[in-house]
This record gives sequence, structure tokens and C-alpha cells, in this order.
Amino acid sequence: MKFVRWIFISAGIFGLIPVFSLAYSSLVSKEPILPDGTATGLFFYGSFVQYICWQILYLFVSRDPLRYRLIIIPAFFAIALTPFYPIWLYIFGFRPWIPITLINLVFALLFVLAFWLTGREMKSRSG
Repeated sequence: MKFVRWIFISAGIFGLIPVFSLAYSSLVSKEPILPDGTATGLFFYGSFVQYICWQILYLFVSRDPLRYRLIIIPAFFAIALTPFYPIWLYIFGFRPWIPITLINLVFALLFVLAFWLTGREMKSRSG
């Protein structure tokens, strides 16, 4: 289970690092991340907060992956669909950072592996 814990701790930390750096750069420059005051900004900042919440959830799952095994399913969809945010925002003029997208796709595959490994562990404990 150490490997599964490592997957979720890594996903949480690697997800929070770019978020905090983006928030910090926005605070230092004192300019909004998206300059227009339209609904695009609301979409971006709403996604920003939602992304932070998922990273925190990954850290919770890392504490006890067997107990939170079923949460891995929506966590997979959240991290596998995350690359669509930058694509959507690119349409509105935001320049996405491509490594985040690639890292999220790798973690999506690792989440599938984690779900499978926790299932094997549960079977071996019950039978």
C-alpha cells in the first residue's frame, strides 16, 4: 500500500505546487490572471478552487487508500478530465502550461493502477 499512498501524496503535492505558484505570481503582480472581467474569469477562478479541493482530497486518500477506495473512481475522472480546462481556457486567450496537462494524464493512469492494487489488497485480506 506504500506505492498507492505515494501515488496520491505525489498527485496532491504536484497538483498544489503550480496552483500556489500561480496564485503567488498573481498576488505579486497585483494583476488578475485573466485580464477581462467577463464570465471567463469566473470560470477560471471556479476551476482554480475546484482543482485545489481535488488536490486536498488526494492527500486524504493517501492516508488510507483501502478505506477510501471508492473515491479513487471520481478522483480518476477529475484528474483525467483536468486537461480539458487548459484547452477551454486557451480558446479564451489563456496560455496553459502543458507539463501540468501531461502530469495529470500520467496520474490518471496511476489512479487506475491504484484502484486495481487496492482491490487486490482487499481480496487478499478478506480471503
